Amino acid sequence: MPIYADVKPPDQPVFVGGRYEKQVSRLLPRFARSRLQLRDATVTHTDWRPGSLILDIVANSDEITDAEAAALVRVAPTLAGQDADGNTVHAVAEISVTLEPRDVIRSAMLAAILHKAIGQPVHAVAIGSEVAGDAAVTAENYGVVIITVPEQPD
Repeated sequence: MPIYADVKPPDQPVFVGGRYEKQVSRLLPRFARSRLQLRDATVTHTDWRPGSLILDIVANSDEITDAEAAALVRVAPTLAGQDADGNTVHAVAEISVTLEPRDVIRSAMLAAILHKAIGQPVHAVAIGSEVAGDAAVTAENYGVVIITVPEQPD
């Protein structure tokens, strides 16, 4: 599993919350099982509800800077589950209708910060209905898992 220690944030990190993100977030435990092979996966943080398990961990971590902690507070959804050996593994899911390279880089950067904060493995995931530009190549270079999910009508 890649460690994203040298990942730098994109020039203009963009967090797009909305209907698509909420639709996809409902399926995150399913993706954790099928794509990341994590069992008993639980969403530990979403951006639109106050408080989360992950924020408690970050608030108490001396391993990251204040700026890194602030980035994690604004993080996209996170999950935690168990790998085949029973170890806890986390995932950071950057969600955007159209995945751009900056979304992939943001996922890698946030996974690196979370890994640094908690000292446990963290998967970087980017989820979108389509993959634009060089996002697939960027994901391969950064070790980010891309999951495509069609946008559903209301």
